[in-house]
Amino acid sequence: MAEMTAIPQPILDMLKVVWQPGSVPSTFESVADDERLKNPSFYHHGKNQGDYDNNGILASDANALLNASELEGLIKDNGDSIAMNEHAHHALTDFCSEVYDSWRKLQGILESIPRK
Repeated sequence: MAEMTAIPQPILDMLKVVWQPGSVPSTFESVADDERLKNPSFYHHGKNQGDYDNNGILASDANALLNASELEGLIKDNGDSIAMNEHAHHALTDFCSEVYDSWRKLQGILESIPRK
């Protein structure tokens, strides 16, 4: 496994909105079989579509993610659109949902602690 790095700013920016709870199995796990990993499809995000939500990722987020080294080789600028590998896309949306699942858990725990 690669050395742990800080979460890139574009991904942190994506976490500024509330995400829906994650699914079981995760979106990534449900489609990441060997054949699909070798021959993935791509989500396309129009550069001028700003707030258009393509399966959980806004076009503006996709544009910001272009320079994230973690996605090198998984996201590509096609001129008028950005193409993101489906598995990277699913892993990213799963991550955002899982962060908010943990946040919800923390909020519940904090609410259960008696306060003075």
